[in-house]
Amino acid sequence: MINPIRPLRRPMSWIAVAAAAMALTACSASDDASSGSGTASIVIAEQSNGGVTTGMLPHLADQLGFFAKEGLSVEKYVSVTKGSDAISGLLSGDVQVAHIGADGIVAAAQGGPVVGIGANTDASIWTVVASPGVKTWADLKGKTIALGSVSDITRSVFDRLAGEAGLDPETDLEYVALGATPQRVAAVKNGQAAATIAAYPTAFGVIESGLTDLGFTPSGGAAPILMTTDIEASKRWTESNPDQVTSYLKAIAAARQYVQDPANADDVATRTSEISGESPDSIKKALELYYYDKPADSGLFPADFHHVDGAFDATVQAYLDLGLLKDSISEDEYMDYTFADRATEGLK
Repeated sequence: MINPIRPLRRPMSWIAVAAAAMALTACSASDDASSGSGTASIVIAEQSNGGVTTGMLPHLADQLGFFAKEGLSVEKYVSVTKGSDAISGLLSGDVQVAHIGADGIVAAAQGGPVVGIGANTDASIWTVVASPGVKTWADLKGKTIALGSVSDITRSVFDRLAGEAGLDPETDLEYVALGATPQRVAAVKNGQAAATIAAYPTAFGVIESGLTDLGFTPSGGAAPILMTTDIEASKRWTESNPDQVTSYLKAIAAARQYVQDPANADDVATRTSEISGESPDSIKKALELYYYDKPADSGLFPADFHHVDGAFDATVQAYLDLGLLKDSISEDEYMDYTFADRATEGLK
């Protein structure tokens, strides 16, 4: 059941959004992304401020001097609760690069000047947390589930997990759209929803407070392979400033290498705690889970920024099933790996 107050959204016309947003470009930030001082200034949109799976790497690249080394500076970070808000910024030219979900493929399929420049995660990054009265997946039948949107990648992931648990998401569950992880978790804590999917380290805190952890999958198997977070960019920026794009990914790759060294765990946890507000201990546990315990070919943080086999096509099919896409789009049409290949050439 879909919550009647929050109906399934019609696919947004990204062509219309682009036309309106581009009208603002003349009086706002430019895709030229130059500060005029020999250092290129960029604006980064992030769906999770300092999140271990999304926003952490740009902030660390900034703090640790990797951006500066590459001749880049961050003008500002734009925090968004919906990927569509970041896409609007990319379309207008106010934002050069975004660390969000796979929302850009919808825009690109409709002619919007958005391009994927790198894979971030190609597997579900969320565990399912539920109210204290929910002890098993079966207990979710007839309950309300909080999602980012009733028509985004969180919907696709939860549909798949529910199916593995023997639930029919169309008849057994009621979905409500509440945005990013903090808002969804708050809904479970206050009784507005019975469960949600949450990324670590946020999930650790709410589980410790009494919520039930149902795990990544009902069966304990592999998490669904889908593009859950991506690095997306303004196509006009990539075409006008290809060296900046390569430099950006070099800095992100350097930050990721720094994070993936367990010797840096304390420093990463301290820095990320200051950005995100999560406790250093929770962040260290999240680093263990996401960075130290799983190889890159599991879908988490592919070393060369290329999507793992099947992830792109599976995501496109999920978006077709949700009605967000009318026509398919291929990986070759959307992803431009030339920048990633240049950026990681010396790291392979």
